[in-house]
Amino acid sequence: MFKVGDIVKYAPKWCGDGEQYYIHMVKEEDRGACLIVTLNSLLTLGYSERVTEDMIQKAKKYEVILNRDMKDRAYIITDTENRKFFAGYDFMGSVDWVDNDTDARKMSKDEAEQIASDLESADM
Repeated sequence: MFKVGDIVKYAPKWCGDGEQYYIHMVKEEDRGACLIVTLNSLLTLGYSERVTEDMIQKAKKYEVILNRDMKDRAYIITDTENRKFFAGYDFMGSVDWVDNDTDARKMSKDEAEQIASDLESADM
């Protein structure tokens, strides 16, 4: 059972290509149905849709890691479930992930930790 404020994503069987990596927040819950809203930045919400609870699952944890190229001391975020890397936001404003860590967005450790925290929590 989900509650308002939970960070969720679509379950894989309900997804098109890449959609399972989009992050959403539960805005309303009503006996097995949820209104979920696309998290399209750290502070604003985008497109919303009412779905049944079997269509969504809790978003997993994210890890901040030092990029392989140690000379720039840049950090990246990885999805610990799918081993995808944070690439920023796509043109619709949803969280965008890539397979290759060299294509991931590089940032300071503080910024990466803040984004990872915001992806895991609705307390923004």
